Amino acid sequence: MRVRVRLPDLILGQRVEDLIFTLKAPLVGWREATRGLRRLRRIAEIIAYTPNARTYGRLIRQAYLLKVARDIEGGASIEAYFQQLLSEVRRRLTTDAGLTGEMFNVVLVTVVMMTMMASIGILGFSGMLIMGLMGFVGLLFMPRTHYFVIDDTDIIGIIAGAVAGVLAMLFVDGYLATALPLLAYGLFKLPSIIYDLRLRASLPIRVMTSFNELLTKPNPTPVRDLSPIEHDLIPLWREAKATGTPLFVGWSNVLVSEYIGAVQRIVMQGMMFGIMTVGVGGAFSIGMMGYLARIVNFNTLTQLPVSIPFIMGMPQGAFYSAIGSGLAGGMIIQDWRLGALLGGV
Repeated sequence: MRVRVRLPDLILGQRVEDLIFTLKAPLVGWREATRGLRRLRRIAEIIAYTPNARTYGRLIRQAYLLKVARDIEGGASIEAYFQQLLSEVRRRLTTDAGLTGEMFNVVLVTVVMMTMMASIGILGFSGMLIMGLMGFVGLLFMPRTHYFVIDDTDIIGIIAGAVAGVLAMLFVDGYLATALPLLAYGLFKLPSIIYDLRLRASLPIRVMTSFNELLTKPNPTPVRDLSPIEHDLIPLWREAKATGTPLFVGWSNVLVSEYIGAVQRIVMQGMMFGIMTVGVGGAFSIGMMGYLARIVNFNTLTQLPVSIPFIMGMPQGAFYSAIGSGLAGGMIIQDWRLGALLGGV
């Protein structure tokens, strides 16, 4: 069994249509360039008869690239036409990267707050669930540099995790029944985690090589469907190849370079914030867990009364927050497989 799951790319997914439009508009005109582009085609008619951006407000701002093309068409050379659209694409990609960084920052701050609350016994198990949810939110904002593949190792990992959890609950400690299943599943998925990390690292080289070969080889290597990003860039590669003109092929290379640069910036931000989430949240949780466990142990040995009723639950809360930090950080760095591995560790 092997199923490829593709989650929506909330940030950069819509920008591929902008790239295709930017390449085609100087050639065939802005109205014709929207053909075959689902998002842009829907609002092309509105843009055609809208005198200014204030009339339809937010809708026009989302399609500002079309408005720019409409306003300058026929009044500039095709080189100036392309450069104007390219400037707008660059602005959008920069804005997208900044927005994603802010979202990662929100996830990090939330996880740290949840860690502090869970570590003093306020949240407990629910704190881990909230952190995992925040990690999933961060995952939705990451570029789709690999497919999420569900195969037989997932089933084996889930079964192994369930067995490890039951054995831990019966013979070791009930709290380990939360961490060991995640660790078992993550270890079974470790080979695919490493493979997808390598796939992500080589994505810029693969994509740029395919586009550069349009200028250097009579039979260039097409973009392969190894990731959702590459799948979305296939129409752009075909459009560039169909033109055959070195000028327009060079324009496609510039567009792809800008796009892949934005992907790399967001991926790097995700890795940095993910590592910070695991490091800060995990270190605080483990340190607090050890400190509170010594307090509880001291009170137990000396038979002193524990004045705060919920202090006995503090080490367990810190334990759950440590798992939650690993879940959130791993999902931001890559996906739930790495989250399960780091949370289990």
